Amino acid sequence: MIVDSMCPLDHGDDVWSMMLAGCIGVAKRLERNIKDVLDQIGDDKQRLQQLLTGKRVLLAEELSKSTVA
Repeated sequence: MIVDSMCPLDHGDDVWSMMLAGCIGVAKRLERNIKDVLDQIGDDKQRLQQLLTGKRVLLAEELSKSTVA
């Protein structure tokens, strides 16, 4: 069997384990960052109200009503 020198198959499972650990680390940091941002928005009542009643939300509601009717 000929294996390319860049292929992780000829280096054992260590390469795959390191890649998987790296991906998991990135996913956990992303999840933590998203949670922090959502917590900050939730604490800022004025910002939360602005997001819930912004122009895009109102436009989306109007479009939704016009397509249903």
